[in-house]
Amino acid sequence: MKIKTVSWNIGGAKTLQPGTDPGLMASYNVDAIDDIVEKLKAISPDVIAFQEIQKNDSYDQAALIASKLGYNYFINESFSWSHNEAGADLGNAIVSKYPIISHQVGTFLNPNISVLWEDGTTAVTHDKGYIQATLDVNGIEVSVLTLHLTPFRKFGMELDDEKALEILADVSEKIISHSGDRTVVLGDFNIDGATIGHYFPDFREAGFEEASTDGPTTPKNRTYDHLLYKGLQLTDKSIDSDVLTDHYILITDLELN
Repeated sequence: MKIKTVSWNIGGAKTLQPGTDPGLMASYNVDAIDDIVEKLKAISPDVIAFQEIQKNDSYDQAALIASKLGYNYFINESFSWSHNEAGADLGNAIVSKYPIISHQVGTFLNPNISVLWEDGTTAVTHDKGYIQATLDVNGIEVSVLTLHLTPFRKFGMELDDEKALEILADVSEKIISHSGDRTVVLGDFNIDGATIGHYFPDFREAGFEEASTDGPTTPKNRTYDHLLYKGLQLTDKSIDSDVLTDHYILITDLELN
C-alpha cells in the first residue's frame, strides 16, 4: 500500500505579483487559495503538510482547502502572528484523506534574535513549531509530522553557531520523541542542501532515512524543504516548481511495509 505526500510552504496562500522580483518577500501578495486547490487536485495526495498557513477568528485556510478538496480530516495550528497578512496568525497544518486518530502540537526553541532589514524595519524571530498526527491508513497507523524552523540565514546564524546547535538539538529531541514505528517528517527546515541528515545525527540513530532533495525548492534557488521517514519505503519523489508561491511543492510516494 502506498501513500502520496505533499509538503508545501504556501506563504499564507499568496503568490507572485506579475512583473515583480521573485526574490523579494513583498512580491508575494496575490491571494491564491483557488490556484493552490487546483494544483493539489491535480497531484491528488493522500496527506498534505502545510507550512505558513493562516487563520483568524473567522477564517481557516486549512479548513477551506480541505473542504474544496473533499478531504474530511485536518489540523491547523498557529504559532505566531502572520507577516503575510494583518490580523491573521501563521502556522502549520496537516490535511488528510485518512482519519486523524490523535495529534500533538509543540514549539521549538526561539532564539529571540532581531535583525535590521535593508528597508529600515526590524524583524524578530517568530515562534516556530510542529504538528504530529497519527493517521489510520486502512488499519495501519502512520505518524505524520510537519515542521517549520527558524530562518537561520536571514537572522545571521551559521548552523554551527551555539544558538543554532541548540535549536537543532531541540528539534531532534522533540521529533524523535513524537515519532512512531512508521513516521514521515515533512517541512521547511530552512537549511539549504540536498541532504540535512548530518545536522541531525540522532535521526539516523532513531531509524530515520532521508529523501535526498534533487534541485531547489524555492525560486531563490535554495533547497529548504526536506523529508525524513522510517518504517516506510520511498518509491518516488519530485519537486513541482510550476507554482508562483515562494516555495515549490515536495511530492513523495511511500510504501507501507
